[in-house]
Amino acid sequence: MSPTDPPQNIYAPPQNPEAAPPPPKPSALGKWLAIIGACMYFLSPIACIWIAISLTNAFAGQGAQGIGDPAQLSKIIDDVLVASVVCLVLGLLGPVLLLVSLVGFRYRAVWLFWFLIITSILSLPAFPVGTIMGIVILIYSITHRNEFLPPPAPVSPPQSPT
Repeated sequence: MSPTDPPQNIYAPPQNPEAAPPPPKPSALGKWLAIIGACMYFLSPIACIWIAISLTNAFAGQGAQGIGDPAQLSKIIDDVLVASVVCLVLGLLGPVLLLVSLVGFRYRAVWLFWFLIITSILSLPAFPVGTIMGIVILIYSITHRNEFLPPPAPVSPPQSPT
């Protein structure tokens, strides 16, 4: 460096575009894990509704015939419970896939942000587990909202008429 060169600002960003690494691209696997996890998240409530409707119909059908056959009722209950356990277990995998997508792959999308906000608010009344999970997800989503949402567009000052 010669004495006639202007001083360099060591705090300025590099001028060479090759020196700065490009921002990381979102992982395709993270995106698919988030989509599958979001779909599987709704299997548990669907299973609960399906259990209630199926068992109500089974008991109503048995009651309409007078004295029902216990073996037939037992078979209906077995079928409903096995299918509902499968749905509930798969439904519990949904939040796990969402967590892996969020933390492991750092997948961020606007739809995922709003999905997390809405589902966490809806889970707050499900005390104690839903309340705790809802609060944790709300805090995480709100504190990391800048990673999910695009930055606001710069507002240009109004032009004066000339």
